[in-house]
Amino acid sequence: MGNSECATHYTAPEYFLEPALRGKKPFAILSVAGEDITAVLTGLHDDDRVQSGLSVRPQIVFSRGADRSSAMRNLVAGLVKEAHSTRLIDLFVWSDVAGLVDAEFHQRIYEGVVMLDLLRGPNDLFRKFSSNKKTNIKKAIKYGVSVDAAKSPDDVSSYYAVYVDWARRKALRLSRKMRSKRRSL
Repeated sequence: MGNSECATHYTAPEYFLEPALRGKKPFAILSVAGEDITAVLTGLHDDDRVQSGLSVRPQIVFSRGADRSSAMRNLVAGLVKEAHSTRLIDLFVWSDVAGLVDAEFHQRIYEGVVMLDLLRGPNDLFRKFSSNKKTNIKKAIKYGVSVDAAKSPDDVSSYYAVYVDWARRKALRLSRKMRSKRRSL
């Protein structure tokens, strides 16, 4: 949507070209007033669940002149219709519009989103990290650790094994989300 602030590719047609969405069931919901698109929300069908966004990045954008209350009602109505018989709807929104979401939805407040200004460059970003983070990054580089996007279910399974080992060493509870992703592979 060209007439919006903070639009991302998650709310643009390019979202549907994401390699990670191959074989998935993505959707988009538009809020329309007259002939104007006032808001866009995208998401995925995942078994008996519909999800729009993540806690760190909602997939919703409003046009600058939109009546946000009306646009949010339209989006939520469209989301409920899209979800029809699914058992769970996960909708993540920015805090400034959370009050516009229908009261029938259970709301959970997240403390914040970590953002890095990538325009500062890798060296400047690295200098700003805590000494512990710097040490861990240098150690990972020394041991040949590299990071790349998963390209297959085997990549995800390999990551999951590392995640389980790390969580057990740290005496952390395994994330239900990670367990369910693992089971779905």
